Amino acid sequence: MYCPNCGRSIRPTRFCIYCGKKLPEACFARKGAAPSRRAARPARQTRRALVSAAAVTAAVVCAAAALAIPGVRQASARLGAQIGSAVTRK
Repeated sequence: MYCPNCGRSIRPTRFCIYCGKKLPEACFARKGAAPSRRAARPARQTRRALVSAAAVTAAVVCAAAALAIPGVRQASARLGAQIGSAVTRK
């Protein structure tokens, strides 16, 4: 493909990288062309945000469940007391 303004060989883009002129839409818009990376980026970010939100939600639910069970709370308190006394002995 060639720039209609300066005649240099270019890739299909919106502007010529050599002369800076805006190229006609026919130069960069092709029917049935694959979506660009920019179009795929929001989907990737959305997926990452959803996975992060699911992980945080799962952690909160697990922590709430652990605190709701009386035996777990008592064991956690005993373990914390043991760790605290081990630290103060040193």
